[in-house]
Amino acid sequence: MRERSGDSPFSEFRLQLRRPRILIVCGWLLIVTGTLAPFNLAHIDELSALFPLDQSRFPHDVHYLVIAASGALRVACGVGLLSGYEWSRFVWVLVSFALAGFDFFAFPPSARILVPSFLLPVLSVYFLFRPAVNDYFVAVSSQNYPDSDSHLDVR
Repeated sequence: MRERSGDSPFSEFRLQLRRPRILIVCGWLLIVTGTLAPFNLAHIDELSALFPLDQSRFPHDVHYLVIAASGALRVACGVGLLSGYEWSRFVWVLVSFALAGFDFFAFPPSARILVPSFLLPVLSVYFLFRPAVNDYFVAVSSQNYPDSDSHLDVR
């Protein structure tokens, strides 16, 4: 077995990775919109003209809980995207589809705003699963979990 050079056994795998711009934009958008969720709760009566909560099938408390939980998940997924955690993009896509489904089932057909509700998950899938983003997460995961024998000299 040959001696490894560098400070750690995997020093040759420490590559400088460039995070795709779309990942930076999506991460910061999630963080900003997630931190604005409490302000949406404070002004929900003013927003009732846009979202007719009186026509909802669920009580107002459920809407407050959904807004607060989605805000917290947005911040967590935004930080995860910026930190290079692959789980964050899967969680955000699932959350965005769940929010679209909640909008679909919460309001009657006359009050539904389907295009914006389903546009967010579709755009999330499109941007967070592009080839450059996939390559970035593959490189990050291979950097964090290199093969156990890849640092050895195989003859």
